[in-house]
Amino acid sequence: MLLETIKNKFFLSSKIRKFNKEGKNKLLVIGDSHSEVFLNENIINALKEYQLNVVSIGGATVSGLANPNSKTNAKKVFEYSLKKIKPKTLISLLGEVDTGFLIWHKAEHSKLSINEIYKNTLNKYQDFIINNMRKNKISKIIIISAPLPTIKKYSLNNEVGNIRSKIKATYEQRKKLTMKFNEDLFNFCKKKKFIFLDLTNDVIDKNNNIKQEFFSNSPFDHHYKKEVYSKLIIEKLKKLL
Repeated sequence: MLLETIKNKFFLSSKIRKFNKEGKNKLLVIGDSHSEVFLNENIINALKEYQLNVVSIGGATVSGLANPNSKTNAKKVFEYSLKKIKPKTLISLLGEVDTGFLIWHKAEHSKLSINEIYKNTLNKYQDFIINNMRKNKISKIIIISAPLPTIKKYSLNNEVGNIRSKIKATYEQRKKLTMKFNEDLFNFCKKKKFIFLDLTNDVIDKNNNIKQEFFSNSPFDHHYKKEVYSKLIIEKLKKLL
């Protein structure tokens, strides 16, 4: 039992990547694989006055925030990190996996509608943020908008594409749902006096298409190009911290 507890704590602690240990204020970033942008040197160097802690879990979903037994263990890892680090500021970057895939996948394999699953997902995110703010006495919460989908048609050439190609939703449907998700998060943050960092309008052009510079060099990569994305984040974030 003791050995299992030690192993569990080691696993949880190993998920926290720390930078700028001499910084005065503790800042914790939690998110899915898109939050790995915070490992980019542009951001690390720009936040030298902060103890930067990044907990990025590939495949983490908003839906999983209410499930302690999710495949990624995201809920356990995020809550452990909050308790251990006791950050003054929390930054959260989640939602792309849900709006780009999971909500559609659930709707195709259940009797619930897209709208019902969407509302449940949004509520889980809101509950997680509110509950953990109270429990961990966080001074400032910044929620970053979920990235828009960059891949119009998924390929079977990689793991993500192989899984996501199974849903029937079109690219425009996925993009529209992501934009609605970000709009609802904005309204939630406004009501609760949290900070919402919406990067959507910075990423799209006048035709609502993603600007070319944000696309990764790989046609199979569903993440924004980290060099460009990181510069955009830090440009906006420095004004909010």
